[in-house]
Amino acid sequence: MQRPDLWNHPDQAKKLGQELSTLRAQVEDFTRLQRQIEDLAMLVRLAQDDPGGLDPAELTADTQRAHQQLQRLELMTLLSGEHDASNAIVSVHAGAGGTDSQDWAQMLLRMYARWAERRAFTTEIVDLSPGEEAGIKSATMIINGPYAYGYLKGERGVHRLVRLSPFDAAHRRHTSFVLVDVIPDVEEVEVAVRDDELKVETYRAGGAGGQNVNKVETAVRITHLPTREPPHRDAAVAREAGRVAGGTTPAAARRAARGIQGGGLGQSNPLLCPAPLHAGEGPPHR
Repeated sequence: MQRPDLWNHPDQAKKLGQELSTLRAQVEDFTRLQRQIEDLAMLVRLAQDDPGGLDPAELTADTQRAHQQLQRLELMTLLSGEHDASNAIVSVHAGAGGTDSQDWAQMLLRMYARWAERRAFTTEIVDLSPGEEAGIKSATMIINGPYAYGYLKGERGVHRLVRLSPFDAAHRRHTSFVLVDVIPDVEEVEVAVRDDELKVETYRAGGAGGQNVNKVETAVRITHLPTREPPHRDAAVAREAGRVAGGTTPAAARRAARGIQGGGLGQSNPLLCPAPLHAGEGPPHR
């Protein structure tokens, strides 16, 4: 960080600054825990010499806080994946269940936002499609914070909610499905796409019309053959790069989407059976 030419490359300087902040925070957490353990050891020795001089409740509370800090640091050592330290892009899509699923999708989005707020992470809603009556059809939120993707990657999959529907006049029990996708917010990378990997299709209007409406191609679709995905740009490119980095392929995401649209849970699909987050470290579970 002391190199005079570092700030000639703002992107590299920003990345190094973020890495330095993360490492400093880890060292401070470890130093703080070490100091807490040393203080507790001293208090225990004092309590052995003079049992009536210390409050047992206060000593117990200090011990529990140190234990919670130790558990948090132990969990950090497990987040050793390539992109675990990255920010997270969380996408929520309502599935089968109509208004109930849209309401369930909004509850999940608020749950992740509240979880990020408690950890002092910042959130940004980059895409939101509201429902007709209540809730949301889909939403995409970026959560910025150390190890955000590592903490949240276990939330990937289909979330099911069974409840007495507040939108049903007969108060019958309804089952709602929501697909959650979590990918890392990776850096922009240059991807070389060969011409033979692209399929270009042109379309013209099929109905009755005058002048050139049925003679001129008015729509063009370009498909990337290896992934069968249209080559979108900007935010869509970042999401696809994150899926590749996070190990979620577009085909797997489409299979999961078809599963919730059909109302089934497809136990053979790993996306439909997400592993829960560590107890006490992640969002409250469904």
